[in-house]
Amino acid sequence: RLCTQISQNLPVDGGVQLAVERAETANREKSDFLSNMSHELRTPLNAVVGFADALRADQLGFDCGVACAEYLSHIGSAGRHLLDVINQILDMAKIEAGKLDLHSGKVDLLALIGESLDLMAEEARTRKLDLTGNVPAGLPSIEGDEPRLKQVLLNLLSNAIKFTPEGGSVSVGAELAGDGETVITVTDKGIGMDGAAITRALERFGQTHNDPMVNISAGTGLGLPLARELIEAHGGHLQIFSQPGQGTRVAIHLPRREDG
Repeated sequence: RLCTQISQNLPVDGGVQLAVERAETANREKSDFLSNMSHELRTPLNAVVGFADALRADQLGFDCGVACAEYLSHIGSAGRHLLDVINQILDMAKIEAGKLDLHSGKVDLLALIGESLDLMAEEARTRKLDLTGNVPAGLPSIEGDEPRLKQVLLNLLSNAIKFTPEGGSVSVGAELAGDGETVITVTDKGIGMDGAAITRALERFGQTHNDPMVNISAGTGLGLPLARELIEAHGGHLQIFSQPGQGTRVAIHLPRREDG
């Protein structure tokens, strides 16, 4: 009946019309998500299958040597990317279902940031970026789920590196605010975003840039929303400050520890 009313341009209750519009928006978002996800999954899967097939001796026809090592590296990289995509989707599903469990404990902030920088160092070198950390000595430990906090930092660093052109810089800093909050910042000298792009970036499956200055894949649109929700699950909040052409600074605010 409702579909008949709409198709015949008959009067429809305002509340019902709003529900229809929301359903149509949800369908468009679902279509966009499936399109992006198809690309994100198909591209590394093609790499895994293609390089694995090429490693078969009867197809290569020679002692692969260095080529095998290169192909195996590509296979590993594609496999890790797929695992990351799947883990992000599962994490978002857990958050939506209210089933995300945090295992809180004392976290050494200096070690956390150092390990995160080490894990992203090769990617930064590959893109010819300057990756640095600036954490003052004696900064007190924080309370939280260390693997989840590292996941947040790695997401933010990956985004910063991804959207920074060759020769740029990415840095991580931390400080203790006057109210006892710990503030961790990830700053880049990349292409930046305007207000509308920041809003999209914080939406699940939101896409922001397609800039020719940097080699950017569409991505899942889950990195920033997941980072924000994980920080909020810790009782903190995440802020983004950015301007087109000027870079981006993401600030993580974590509450003070109960014991200090």
